[in-house]
Amino acid sequence: MRGGDRNGVAGNIEERLAELFEIPKNVLLDMPRVVLVGNVQLTIENHQGIIEYSQQAVRVATSRGEVAVEGKGLSIGKITKSEITIDGRIHRVALWE
Repeated sequence: MRGGDRNGVAGNIEERLAELFEIPKNVLLDMPRVVLVGNVQLTIENHQGIIEYSQQAVRVATSRGEVAVEGKGLSIGKITKSEITIDGRIHRVALWE
């Protein structure tokens, strides 16, 4: 059921395999990994593109919904096919399904 409903039987099997073989879930299940460094940098792995971008707000699509970042002086420090880094004064981070 790849790409389908992760709450189904296949999703549960994949989660159990990740735990059994000690594989990070974000790798096996294509989950986003969000790393916040203080309030000045945020990195999102396994992103699916930028939805909104300004100096006050950045919204990024993921396989599980979106990550919304609010702050001041926000900028994209690095972006690759699978990773994006947002720099600036970060005030709020929200995860939406």
